[in-house]
Amino acid sequence: MKNPLHLVHPGSSKNVFQFVDVPAHLVFEFTDKVSIFDVGAFTTLFTGLGAIRCAIAIRCFEHLRSCGVDTHFVGQFAHNQIIVLGVSIPEKKLTIATSNKQLLPVEILWRKEATKKLVNRVESGSLEINRLKLSSGTKLLAGLKFDPLFVECSTKWEPADRYLSDEEAVLIMSLRTGDLQRLYGFTRDVANHLATLFEGKFTLQTGKFEIAIDQRGMFTLCDSITPDELELGGFDKNPLRKWYSENHPVWIEQLNKAKKLFPLDKSQWPTYPCDPPKPLIKLMVDNYSKVADAIGC
Repeated sequence: MKNPLHLVHPGSSKNVFQFVDVPAHLVFEFTDKVSIFDVGAFTTLFTGLGAIRCAIAIRCFEHLRSCGVDTHFVGQFAHNQIIVLGVSIPEKKLTIATSNKQLLPVEILWRKEATKKLVNRVESGSLEINRLKLSSGTKLLAGLKFDPLFVECSTKWEPADRYLSDEEAVLIMSLRTGDLQRLYGFTRDVANHLATLFEGKFTLQTGKFEIAIDQRGMFTLCDSITPDELELGGFDKNPLRKWYSENHPVWIEQLNKAKKLFPLDKSQWPTYPCDPPKPLIKLMVDNYSKVADAIGC
């Protein structure tokens, strides 16, 4: 690399670097690492996956740019790296002196249709049904299409993620109620623009975004956009989960028990019983390649 970089954040599938001589710019490195069940990355690498993830992210950012969406994407840096404009993250003590943008301390989640889990949340009272903006007389069932898309927030920096009410989200982000509705509108616009990119190839169903806000209250899409952040109908990103569930049920049971007993202490969770078989690794890489090919990467 011509420009010296230093590691800001090592991730399970993506590393974040900062230029020493141009601190306003960050570099996202998409690795060949994969993790499932929040256990951590496998020791085996999924060769080529990082470059494919990178290509998909670039295509998505370029499409959104053509639609007039403000993002932090600058350009490609290497076969598996992109350059982005840095934004300040107070929770990580990361300050970008040249930026007036600050990452919102939540993840913004959106979905196109109701899932069984969401229906259960409504039935249990943990999610108010009026937040779904259903037409009068509409019965909430799994598979029901939302119009407009349902948007909500979850925590980002707490040890365990949890859904937030709109009132709590406003407090955590130090926003006004009107700002929250603008944020939800921005999220819906981004999701709808992305849907046009995948139209005819895959169905965009759900996703999660990270968004920054500037001093004028304007929003910028951050982080990355790959099948890791999106759920695409017709794309199976969970063959690993299925394989371990079918072939190592005892380990799954032990893992679930450990998560309940030690939800914040992953050192108490059992490690993977084995690395995934090579055909499964190839299947994962091939699945991501099909997405890249479909959107013209």
